[in-house]
Amino acid sequence: MTLPASSLNTSVAPRPNSSQGSTGVSKSRESARLRTHGVTLRRQGLTDEQVIEAANFYTADRSLAWLAVRYTVSPMTVSRALRHHGVTLRPRLVWS
Repeated sequence: MTLPASSLNTSVAPRPNSSQGSTGVSKSRESARLRTHGVTLRRQGLTDEQVIEAANFYTADRSLAWLAVRYTVSPMTVSRALRHHGVTLRPRLVWS
């Protein structure tokens, strides 16, 4: 989806060292504006709470695919988050 040029704020100068990024508009404000125009935003991965819960499920023998469905993310996102938080992943099954 393409936003109409009139909806973009091009008059804001970048503010160095700002938490608002290069446009001078906060991430949450810009996200809200995009959603208003029907833009679907990509997911931002798992929260720390979700990673803790996922780690508990994973150590209880749930699969990465099962966790991915539960949290509506890809199995790669789950594995990356688990590894980032120090969880050792099981080796992949090899079928002969």
